[in-house]
Amino acid sequence: PLIAEAMVDADMILVVRDGEIVKLRDEDEIKSSDEVITTEGKLLTLNAKNLVDLGVVDIHFEPEKLAPITAEEKKVGEWPASKELLFTYPFFKKIPNAKIVAYKMDWKTRFFSILGSPLVTSILFFGLMISIYMELNTPGFGVAGAFGIICLFLIVLSSFALQVAGWLEVIFLVAGIGLILIELFVIPGFGIAGIVGIILAGIALFALLLPGVKEFSFDFDTRTLNAAGEYFLERFIWLAGTLVVGVVAIAILARFIVPKLRLFSPLVLRGEQEASKGYVAGFKKEELPSIGAVGEVVSPLRTAGKVMIEGEFYDAVSSGSFIKKGGKVKVIAIEGSKMIVEEVE
Repeated sequence: PLIAEAMVDADMILVVRDGEIVKLRDEDEIKSSDEVITTEGKLLTLNAKNLVDLGVVDIHFEPEKLAPITAEEKKVGEWPASKELLFTYPFFKKIPNAKIVAYKMDWKTRFFSILGSPLVTSILFFGLMISIYMELNTPGFGVAGAFGIICLFLIVLSSFALQVAGWLEVIFLVAGIGLILIELFVIPGFGIAGIVGIILAGIALFALLLPGVKEFSFDFDTRTLNAAGEYFLERFIWLAGTLVVGVVAIAILARFIVPKLRLFSPLVLRGEQEASKGYVAGFKKEELPSIGAVGEVVSPLRTAGKVMIEGEFYDAVSSGSFIKKGGKVKVIAIEGSKMIVEEVE
């Protein structure tokens, strides 16, 4: 570790003392019997001989001409070990009939490797964002919702395949989605259950998308991240960029695409009902029954409903009380196009 640190820290002083590598705080501590490895003001650089002498490496091989590996052998993934420089070393040279077998991923491993890459994971996250937005802005459950479920499933699958996800993330995700569904379809309005559900689902999703948090570490002496930290940082940069692109894409959809899609919905009335073509919003005041006219309730007034007076159906509002179907009512006031009635015996 000290040798590795000295290669990135120009302020380190290393010496070999009594057969051991020792780190000193000041050059005045160097003894005449010490073998100086590096002093302040320069990074440590080592040649092959130094690496062997300091025990950083065990074996040093000099360049040697060997039989080349043929294209056919590379294609098959197998060739004699004698074509590798390592097997010129006496210990390995004694192994009889040694051969090199190159590792080849099967289709499953290759699939999950691609699925777990930062690029593909970011694309899945982008697809999930767009799907959620489109599903919330279109009636019913459609293609957007199905596509979002597929994206979420692949994100979870890739995390488990790479062994970077735990059951806690899945429990949080399922609980969050469950609370959101309860809020949407069971509990009226939007309250605590929905907010907690969104928080739980968000925490779980980001934990799946950003693995390596537990192993993340930063060395302040060398100002470097460990391998898990570098992987986490790479995923975070991809995720942050995807989040920005997703927000921009949603803004574009909201401004230009979604309003046009609504025009094609079967729930949207096409065309205009203009007054010049005979369309009216309701009866005119002079067409309503006169005050005192008596009729029958044809749909319960709670407090609005329908009544029939002299063979015509009218929208009416009770004076405040509930009037059941079949009850007799009398017109007591006309306010604009609104007719107010009260129950009579």
